[in-house]
Amino acid sequence: MTHETVPLNRRIYMVMQPMPNGMAQFRLSAMPPRYSEPTAVLLLRGVLPQGDDVVLQVVSDPAANVALRGLDGLSAYQLARQQGYGGTLTAWLASLVGAAGLSAYEIAREMGYGGTKTQWLASLNGKNASAILGPVTIAQTATVAISAGTRRMVVTIPASWGVVAGDPLIALPSITVAGYAVHDVVAVSATSLSIGITAPLLAIGASFSIPCRIARLNT
Repeated sequence: MTHETVPLNRRIYMVMQPMPNGMAQFRLSAMPPRYSEPTAVLLLRGVLPQGDDVVLQVVSDPAANVALRGLDGLSAYQLARQQGYGGTLTAWLASLVGAAGLSAYEIAREMGYGGTKTQWLASLNGKNASAILGPVTIAQTATVAISAGTRRMVVTIPASWGVVAGDPLIALPSITVAGYAVHDVVAVSATSLSIGITAPLLAIGASFSIPCRIARLNT
């Protein structure tokens, strides 16, 4: 193979050829390639071999992962060194990994959490949107004729439910009764609720019964 000295810039074509093993091979040539070939044009100054084409084999270098390179070709480790990092490459790579073997609870302890593991696990569970307190029955028997419309009824509840006047409560009917609707629930005291309902006209002796579950909204 002979060489020639190129005193001026010379156009060189770099053609990429995908390889079966997943790598890419780049072929350098002074001859223009076919238009269908992926090509980059280089300007070469210096010595160009004559005769055979120059072939470059491009492979992945784990020690210089392209994902860690800066725009100027420096690796992240080299950039860190430029910024004053004084450790070895091994030490720098180790610094990218969190504390080995520590659980999330142990990390929380290191960050100042003072509770037990059971308390910490419990703290990961968000509060339910609502909590069922228990059942009530909205019922009425007319001793006199009662006109249709919206009215309020008071029902008694156990003090063990822990209801406080003004709690945000809702009534969830267990059945549907034609012509009836259950509306808002107002906690009057620890043992009584005022519930708004819509009911049709009740004649003397007529009655209705709507079983409900009372739930507290966790706001």
